Amino acid sequence: MFVFILIALAACGKSEPSSASDSPTASASASETEAPSALVEASVEPSEAEEESESPSPNASASESESASHEHESTEPSGDTPSSKPSASESDSPSASPAPSESEASESPSEEPEKEDKEVVIEIKDFAFSPAELTISKGTTVTFINRDKVNHTATADGDEFDTGLFGKDVSKEVKFDESGTFTYYCAPHPGMTGTIIVEDK
Repeated sequence: MFVFILIALAACGKSEPSSASDSPTASASASETEAPSALVEASVEPSEAEEESESPSPNASASESESASHEHESTEPSGDTPSSKPSASESDSPSASPAPSESEASESPSEEPEKEDKEVVIEIKDFAFSPAELTISKGTTVTFINRDKVNHTATADGDEFDTGLFGKDVSKEVKFDESGTFTYYCAPHPGMTGTIIVEDK
């Protein structure tokens, strides 16, 4: 029995060197097979690096195109600015038109004629009234002026007016507010007579 065990151990000792001798070949083959795979991986990695290095180029082109588009858009609104100016000038032109209308309205009342009392002169010269007969409108004032050296009067027959005595170069005024025919004379000299006709306006 013991001898059988020794024989088995001897057989195991012979088989181990053979397996050991076989192992270097396997390891060598394994190393040789692994080496090409490493080369393949090394060759793959540069290609990926090249792809990664080439990949940013589209982004750069896209950024350049976007920047160009922004510049184009920024230049377009500048053309719109002048168009707003003429619109403002057209809207301002009608605003000046009401000014003359107001000035014309203010000038219109000044054109109305002012009411003024008319004045007519009757001279007393050489013992006579000149003119002896006079036609006037209602509201007219008659001025009697004495050119003689003696005193005279202008006295109405119906006592409507009486200047009283007045000397040389003295004047008396009589205003006729009522229409009608008025005859008058000089009190000291009854032969001196005159007529004033007052008409409605």
